[in-house]
Amino acid sequence: MKKILDICKRLRILQIGGIVLLLMIVRYCIINSILSIGGFSIQMPTYLFVLLVIALGALVLAGYTIDDYFDTKKDVIVRPNQNIVKTKIERITAIKLHVILNFVAIILGGYVSYKTGVINLTVLYILATGLMWFYSTSYKKNKIFGQFIISLMVAFIPIIGLLYEIPFLNGFYEDQMKADDFNFLYLFNWLGIFSLALFLGQFAKNLIKANLKDLVLYDETDNRLTNITIASLYMGLILVSIYVTKSIFETVKWAQAYIIVFSILLPLVTIINICGRKNIKSLKIQLLLSKAIVISIALFGIIIAIVLQKGLL
Repeated sequence: MKKILDICKRLRILQIGGIVLLLMIVRYCIINSILSIGGFSIQMPTYLFVLLVIALGALVLAGYTIDDYFDTKKDVIVRPNQNIVKTKIERITAIKLHVILNFVAIILGGYVSYKTGVINLTVLYILATGLMWFYSTSYKKNKIFGQFIISLMVAFIPIIGLLYEIPFLNGFYEDQMKADDFNFLYLFNWLGIFSLALFLGQFAKNLIKANLKDLVLYDETDNRLTNITIASLYMGLILVSIYVTKSIFETVKWAQAYIIVFSILLPLVTIINICGRKNIKSLKIQLLLSKAIVISIALFGIIIAIVLQKGLL
């Protein structure tokens, strides 16, 4: 029983819960709300969506497992309560767990892809498995490139939900699509903006986290290239916020207020990052604010749902 509790502890329940919440926001708040404007609704069977969530969750867990395996010595110093490979779970057990989780992800992802009629999407799970392995073994040594890969994978999660939904929409509304000469590709415009914002926020958060680890492990305070990258990412988020405010929610004042409050965090983190003292306390504050930014981006999907369902646009 103790070993099971140890395994559960290192499976990052909060992070996996965040992935599940993100997928649900994308499906029920963004996609379904946008479809409802035209009198449509989501068509992917619920059981397949649940299997998709399990597959992606297993994939994320596998990534954490192999990353912990290769980062054991570092994490004993930086986050001793999270990485328990070797100290509480044998390293060979971690490798076995990694293989099993990847196998579950590929099998379930392949099944969902088959039932959706797009079996080629199974390649995405195999590709993600390889990317997470190489990230842990080599890519992460290049801080910016490694975090770019991970952030890109996180930002692609909303797109995956749509890639599985489109075939069911096309099948269910086929006659209407032919009669009215339209398609559902416009959904990618909405999710594209959402994923872009998620990528920028996640990339900046990961870089700040990497800076904190470098400071704790190596007393490395000179991260000028990384700091410039973080500032650039938050500037990009500010531009996205301005675009969303002016082009989409121009007439919805309370939604604009949410974006404005969210946007205040962006220059705040940037100023602390560039002008603040490079110490552990400063980086922890930056990391906390950067996490708040990512959560705000994800929760904005609920704002979209409320605005669309109430016909405020």
